[in-house]
Amino acid sequence: MIQAYVFDLDGTLHDQEASERQALELLFREDIRLEPMPSFSAFLRAWRNAAEESLQSSAKGSLSFEQRRARRVTETLAQFGAETGEAAALELFGKYAAHYEKSWRPYEDALPALKDLQGRFPLGIITNGDAAMQRGKIRACGLESLMKSIVISGEAGVSKPDAAIFELSRKAFGLAAQDMAYVGDRLETDALAALKAGWHGVWINRKHMPGGDDGSGIRVINGLMELQG
Repeated sequence: MIQAYVFDLDGTLHDQEASERQALELLFREDIRLEPMPSFSAFLRAWRNAAEESLQSSAKGSLSFEQRRARRVTETLAQFGAETGEAAALELFGKYAAHYEKSWRPYEDALPALKDLQGRFPLGIITNGDAAMQRGKIRACGLESLMKSIVISGEAGVSKPDAAIFELSRKAFGLAAQDMAYVGDRLETDALAALKAGWHGVWINRKHMPGGDDGSGIRVINGLMELQG
């Protein structure tokens, strides 16, 4: 029986895509100079492709935090035939990060759902990423006071989908793995990784993507308010 709920942050509680788009639009308008100049939608796609590559590198631990930031910029620009050095790439990313920080906000259903659950379950967060940035998002979204435990890969030294990061969270609750549920927007990295760690896996599929109905045992929801049921 589920006795605690733990959540992913970006794409689950924090509206990552809206924050990213707003910040990138400002960067694109103010600081990006390409020839020919692409549309913003094309630049956004390129950025997200580069971000996904950076995420995979982060999970493998093959690049430092600054290297991942620089690579996201260099790989984005390379998709339009432009080259830039690491220092210039980091300067551009710094401008993006400043815009991004001002745009952090939770999904509309996040706080209502968490406050409802809080009366019945202790809550937590497991998130991959830089500790300072992720804690900043948690505070900006008004989540910190609702959580019994917050585990961030940048502090823990281990990242999802490794079962060890789930074990760190479980210990903070003092519960058995089978009494823990993890909710996240990535099927493999979140829901199935939790299942492999002995937890209940819940996939929040806000975009109604295919998958999750293959008999794996995960629960699929389309919004956080469905956790009330």
